[in-house]
Amino acid sequence: MLRSLVGSEMCIRDRTTQSTVVRTSSMFRTMVQRLPRTFHPGLVYDASVSRSRKVLLIYTGGTIGMNRVDPMSEVLHTVPGYLTDQINSTLAIQDSMPECDVLEWPELLDSSNVGPKEWAQLGQQVEKGYLDYDGFVVLHGTDTMAYSAAALSFMLRNLGKPVVFTGSQIPFCDPHNDARRNVLASILVAANFDLPEVCLFFNDQLYRGNRSTKRSTSGMNAFESPNFPALGDLQIGFTMRDDLLLPQPRGRMQCHSDLYGGVTVLRLVPGFDDTSLEMILGSQAEQDRPGAVVLQLYGTGGAPNTKARMYKAIQDAVEKGVIVVVGSQCAFGAVDLNVYAVSDGLLRSGVISAGDMTVEAVVGKLAYLMGREDLSVEQRRAGFVSDLRGERSVVNTVPSSQRGIIHHL
Repeated sequence: MLRSLVGSEMCIRDRTTQSTVVRTSSMFRTMVQRLPRTFHPGLVYDASVSRSRKVLLIYTGGTIGMNRVDPMSEVLHTVPGYLTDQINSTLAIQDSMPECDVLEWPELLDSSNVGPKEWAQLGQQVEKGYLDYDGFVVLHGTDTMAYSAAALSFMLRNLGKPVVFTGSQIPFCDPHNDARRNVLASILVAANFDLPEVCLFFNDQLYRGNRSTKRSTSGMNAFESPNFPALGDLQIGFTMRDDLLLPQPRGRMQCHSDLYGGVTVLRLVPGFDDTSLEMILGSQAEQDRPGAVVLQLYGTGGAPNTKARMYKAIQDAVEKGVIVVVGSQCAFGAVDLNVYAVSDGLLRSGVISAGDMTVEAVVGKLAYLMGREDLSVEQRRAGFVSDLRGERSVVNTVPSSQRGIIHHL
């Protein structure tokens, strides 16, 4: 059965084998047949088992489902219902695919318009369907997909099922596209793997969601995981790195959808004006200053040690309860404030290190921790420098008084 959920309505369609096979689908039929070789160590891939699985696809918008409304124009537009119809048509001729429901958002969004409010909606939809589905696929625009994947990884505490984000560089409507392959492969991953985490699948690579970042506006290899290996690789078969996966949780899955939307990210450049930083950090009224600021500095976390006003503004903000995080402008490697003397002033001012986290993971993690009103500032700081969902390799020392809270994050 194929079911499409558009807004609050649901229509049920019979899955029937069609006599006319779409040429582009033959590649995926072959892929499914060959998957047993390397699909998963120890997993016997049985088509009947796959058909018994259920996957919920949540379509939020993005290039993947756009179409050209005017045949004389190359401009892409969001077309409600188009992607859902394309997915249903594709799945109808795939006998070995699991049962899928497509939940299309009533208002399809360009990913530039996706933020904490939409992350909360996504998390709640996963939570609502958690007991009814074996896995979830989120169809999302590529520009902020890594931000959304990172945020959900923190929101979905004790996640025991796969949540796979995917999208495309070329929409379904084009004869040559990456949309169809990304969708079908993501469905197979969500249905057949014991994968207790939020992931991102793109261009035959499966990444941990909170380790991913978008690297290209035009290449098919649009995403990468700069400081952590890919979890899986799709070639003739699918090879999964079991040694990299998070362990299965022991508690009940909970979605924390109260998120903080005021995280500010500042990328410092040579010759920047201290006044701008003072204006952002120096407000006397709590409601007028950000609760968390991320400073993207040079290399391992270097900043000019000749700017006394900058350091005073940071220290004053930290004393007022603002969490100031130092990240790197480099995609690869980690922040280490103990390497160069130029970073001494930052350490004394009370900043905390992002380690080797991506900026997407930093933003998502802060949105989650700052949204937890049951946490104190010190507990949020302790949570940030700890590894909660596999998002960081470099873990700072957590004060003994705060270690107990980590298990509840």
